Amino acid sequence: MSARIQALDSGDTILRVRKQGEKKIMGVFVNLSNHPSVMWSKEQYEAASGYGKVVDIPFPQIEASSSEEEIERLVEEYYPRIIQYDSPTVMVQGEFSFTYRMIVKLKEAGITVLTSCADRIVKESRNIDGSTNKVSLFKFVRFREY
Repeated sequence: MSARIQALDSGDTILRVRKQGEKKIMGVFVNLSNHPSVMWSKEQYEAASGYGKVVDIPFPQIEASSSEEEIERLVEEYYPRIIQYDSPTVMVQGEFSFTYRMIVKLKEAGITVLTSCADRIVKESRNIDGSTNKVSLFKFVRFREY
């Protein structure tokens, strides 16, 4: 059976009706990371757009000296910025303790949370002075649900 797809474009919201049993996708794709979507590859942006309009929320600046209480306060501050959207799908990537707490909170609310998966290509060269130069390139492959 082929998928019936209907698109309803009402400004910012796109609704798709999929095969029976598949998840209904509507709303927005929230990018909560240090990587603005304008810097993504075409493939990553298109994959994210399949979940809805892409919205960037810059990841908070978190110092290594931040306490657990400060991290929790940041999670409580950022959570409303995400749930203001109807049926968001959220990519969370960044400082681990904040990311973990945010993922748990979002999943407890029934929100789909993703991470970006990429192939890492490393090029290493030795400079004349003996130091090493290392460049890492990341090629987007897919999103994976937590």
